[in-house]
Amino acid sequence: MKKLRLHRTALTVGLVSLLLLAMAVPAAAVKPVDPGKLQRLTWYAVPSGNSDVVSTDELPGHVSINTPAGEVTMIINGRITLDPNTTYGVWVRELTGYTGDYLTLYAPLSYYKLTTFTTNVRGQGSFHINIARGDLPDGTRNIQIAINPSLDDGYVGSTVAATVKFTPVRTG
Repeated sequence: MKKLRLHRTALTVGLVSLLLLAMAVPAAAVKPVDPGKLQRLTWYAVPSGNSDVVSTDELPGHVSINTPAGEVTMIINGRITLDPNTTYGVWVRELTGYTGDYLTLYAPLSYYKLTTFTTNVRGQGSFHINIARGDLPDGTRNIQIAINPSLDDGYVGSTVAATVKFTPVRTG
């Protein structure tokens, strides 16, 4: 009887250990995003033209979002390869409370077109945006960066590339 009880105890301890291990491995494999750290995001194609519907097709390049201390509250740097010799607008979603300079505002989504860039003959382009501390209230917001063709500063156009919705970014 004692031997049977010992086997049951060993079996129970073994099963509980396996269960705990099975629960811990996926949790360790998925690293949570720290909204206050430098983040490097992937570009994805947007065949529908709607940044709410981002595909899983990765595009060459990346975008980095940094939230340093000091006079600049957010730095956005991007590189991407798209159509050659084309001008694109860089839109940032979820800048609620933003009071800095912008080219165009799409208020329903709190989307601001902050700059443009032109690709070279190989289709490669890049951009750099600094958002001043006084132009954006401190807090955590869910950022998305989108790229649209840009015929002029006021042109909205259709999204051709975007990051995922939504990446938490903390400022302040």
